[in-house]
Amino acid sequence: MWQTITDRYHPQNIGFEKLNSAWHTDADLGRPLETVTDMSKSRLAGFTGYQYTPHSFFDVFERLRAEHIIP
Repeated sequence: MWQTITDRYHPQNIGFEKLNSAWHTDADLGRPLETVTDMSKSRLAGFTGYQYTPHSFFDVFERLRAEHIIP
């Protein structure tokens, strides 16, 4: 299936390890608990750049398409 995709869309071959973060997917997504965080202290410390989570998710895919990494 991947060969069909690459034949049709000609994505860059950047290596799977650049798209996949093993420490995040295995360590974070495999945890049997959920956490809720409060960013108030971070914002008070000057870290004011934030983005709505769904927008962050879709922006990554837009960037990957623009860079011809995914079709």
